Amino acid sequence: MTFEFIIVCEKTPETSIKEILTELLTGALADKQNNFNEGLLDDMVQIRHQNPVSEVSSEIQDGGGASDNPVLVGFAVELPDDTREPRDVIDNFAKALLETDLIVQTVKFEDPLLRAYLAERASEIFALEMKLRRVLSLVYLNAYQLENPFNLLREERRDNQPQQRPTLEQMNSANENQFFHLLFNQYADLNQRQPPDLPNLLNNIRNSADYESFRAEITRRPIADAEAANFIANLKEIMDPIEQMRNCVAHNRRPPNRVAQNYPNARARLDNELDTYLARWKV
Repeated sequence: MTFEFIIVCEKTPETSIKEILTELLTGALADKQNNFNEGLLDDMVQIRHQNPVSEVSSEIQDGGGASDNPVLVGFAVELPDDTREPRDVIDNFAKALLETDLIVQTVKFEDPLLRAYLAERASEIFALEMKLRRVLSLVYLNAYQLENPFNLLREERRDNQPQQRPTLEQMNSANENQFFHLLFNQYADLNQRQPPDLPNLLNNIRNSADYESFRAEITRRPIADAEAANFIANLKEIMDPIEQMRNCVAHNRRPPNRVAQNYPNARARLDNELDTYLARWKV
């Protein structure tokens, strides 16, 4: 397992950056009862890049620990596959780097454990979003009685339409519909009609038998079925934790603790809501 880092550190003639890094890694490994021989430990830290920086920014100086001889160091940590609790080892090592007076900043890049974690979340979110699209397609196709199935969002607000409008031919050839082209945060805002413009308003007045029928037409939503409308309304409080995790997956970054903690419950709740609605359609 290879983990890549860049650090900004203070360099003096007496400083051996590799010795410092190896010592910190040895401590992190020992904390998790990993006992490797000295030769193997020495090979675990590999300096890849090292370059002195003539000027250090005021932002880094304000962080403390900077000197007149800042050095950029890129290095890799190679952990054996049989390392115990490798996530804790790397996290503790990174924390130790930050607590070292000579090191001003630490940035971790390649992380196979994070890659595996995000790949698992990506697989879950793929399945969840496909199921959501399937349910919404059933809802809208049923509401419009299969009329114009490639324009199911025609009554939705303009800001809840696909930003890149696919053509009928594009959707047909890809076996998709408009739901495949929504942004993730648009799902929760569905079932909101675009306010009528003046020509439509006047047309509704002319075609309405009385005030109540006019009011009903003006205030109706695209999806009138109570159970389906309630399902869509419930998406608002469920989707945000899933979207936050999805953003971390899409941008290859480690989810904050709050996101990691909230995501499983939101995913399970949405999956249950989808299954409950799909139960209506079972044969």
